Amino acid sequence: MQVSTASNIVTPAPIGQKAPVPATPAPAPATPAEDVVSLNREASLLAQLESKPDIRPEVVSRGLALAADRSYPPPAVIDALSQLVAGGS
Repeated sequence: MQVSTASNIVTPAPIGQKAPVPATPAPAPATPAEDVVSLNREASLLAQLESKPDIRPEVVSRGLALAADRSYPPPAVIDALSQLVAGGS
C-alpha cells in the first residue's frame, strides 16, 4: 500500500484536453449569533468554580457512609457491571 502526503494531486489530462482545475473550498458560512462564545459567561463560571472548596465535607461524609454500607452498591448494579466487564449482554 502506498500512502501519499500530497493533498492536491491533479492527474494529467490526455493530450488535447484541458487539465482539470483543483476544486477550491467553499467559503465558510456566516456564524449565527447563537454560535458566538461569550467569554464573560466563561469567566463567571470559572469564578464560581474557584470559589468552591477543594474538599466538600458533606460529600466526604456521604462517601464514608456508602463505603461502610455492606449493601452498597446493590447486587443488581454489581451484576450489570460484571456483565459489561465480561462482554456479555
